[in-house]
Amino acid sequence: GFSGKGAGVIVAVIDTGIDIFHESFRTASGTRILELWDQSATTGGSAPPTGFAQIGRVYNSKDIDAGIKAGPPFASLDDNGHGTHVAGIAAGNGNQDDRCSFPGHYTGVAPLADLVIVKAIALPANSSSNTRDALRWCAQAGERHKHPNGSNKPVVINCSWGWDLGAHDGRDYNDVSVDLILRPSGNPIPSGLAVVA
Repeated sequence: GFSGKGAGVIVAVIDTGIDIFHESFRTASGTRILELWDQSATTGGSAPPTGFAQIGRVYNSKDIDAGIKAGPPFASLDDNGHGTHVAGIAAGNGNQDDRCSFPGHYTGVAPLADLVIVKAIALPANSSSNTRDALRWCAQAGERHKHPNGSNKPVVINCSWGWDLGAHDGRDYNDVSVDLILRPSGNPIPSGLAVVA
């Protein structure tokens, strides 16, 4: 079998958020979530970086570890559950006892990967999202969080936004958004970047 478990890789999930208290996204030293951009949040964390839609709040790993220590609730919630579910399949380490079997029995594909999360789907009423900026922000995560040797970490962006609407000809808004990330005009195709839809 394949021996890779995602060490040194960032798995980014653009979805309904994540339950920061779920133990499958933690190690003994703290959260595995490097960053969480909740595009609907109004408190805590910091504003999104310049150049990105100025919506919601961004929480770094220190903010998340402090939230875990303080206990629920955290300023960003996955009240839908889909984002947490998807993140678990992609990168859960199985640390949480699932009450059916022992901890470590159910693990994700890349249980040693770091996580970058964007809550941009199924937002509360009166919230706005920007999936194009979410994709761009996630694509740049490897530059923000480099390997100790100074090289960019590879990034895999998951977009589990299944639907059957649109023309199916590659001109849908989200199709074009992915193309802009993977095939930037006038620039080389970025290495170490994948988008899974």
